[in-house]
Amino acid sequence: MNNKKKHYPKIIKSAFTLVETAIVLILIAFIVVAIIAGQNLIDSSRRTQAIIATQNSVVNGMEGLIFWLDAVSYDKLTFDSSNNILKWSDINPQIKNKSDAYEIALSRNPAYNIKGINKLPSIDFTGQKGMETNNQDNFNISQFSIFVVRETTNSGTIMSKNIGNLDKTRRKLQLRGSVFASGEDNDIIDFSDIVDDITDANITSIVAYANNDHKIWYNGNSNSYFNTLYHDDFNNNPLRIGGAFGGANSERVDGYIGEIIIFDRALSDAEVEDVNNYLSRKWGISLNS
Repeated sequence: MNNKKKHYPKIIKSAFTLVETAIVLILIAFIVVAIIAGQNLIDSSRRTQAIIATQNSVVNGMEGLIFWLDAVSYDKLTFDSSNNILKWSDINPQIKNKSDAYEIALSRNPAYNIKGINKLPSIDFTGQKGMETNNQDNFNISQFSIFVVRETTNSGTIMSKNIGNLDKTRRKLQLRGSVFASGEDNDIIDFSDIVDDITDANITSIVAYANNDHKIWYNGNSNSYFNTLYHDDFNNNPLRIGGAFGGANSERVDGYIGEIIIFDRALSDAEVEDVNNYLSRKWGISLNS
């Protein structure tokens, strides 16, 4: 009986090793592709859910809606060849004379990011970008309710409108960081007391009442006081998004804006809660109780 062990040439063992290595690498590649495909499917599903949330939102039927920009509504965006935004169309279903936002200049176009705020499509205003509305008549109001979904890396200006001229000391409707200005420079609300980190993804809600009182919510948490500010009726100057009229470049916002909603009346606390709940579910931003 021959008990001698068979000895295979080293070249055969090396060949088996190379084959095994190749199989492992192929398996790893399949796993990576599957993970990426799965994540893309999840992201696509989230975008679809966000679109459905917008279509079924309580906002559609609320009285006094005058302005509604939504970055998830891809068909309402017009792009240039570099994927920058030329036009951000108003999706308000209640009026025909809409207030679309347009580029300020070719070098100032904001960019589109399909994975912006909580991986949902958002408009990136980083780098001194900005837009302006084309129809100012809709903003001739003295009472208003504003909702903004944002995630920024600085305390720059999200939006602003001037009173009568381009003098930066007479800005109106200016939201920058944790400050809201509605008249002269000293007429501001500092709501930093209800803000954890202004650079986090957040929902900021502002209501101006007929007696010039204002109230602000930050992720559902409102300041415990009303602030009396001076403000005229709106004039025909455009609403600027992503910067301030007459402001320095340092005042411009860096980061994402996902959605802006404006009403021409002061919403009740219950209505504000309804809109905040819609935005919270859609954008995945938790509200404070």
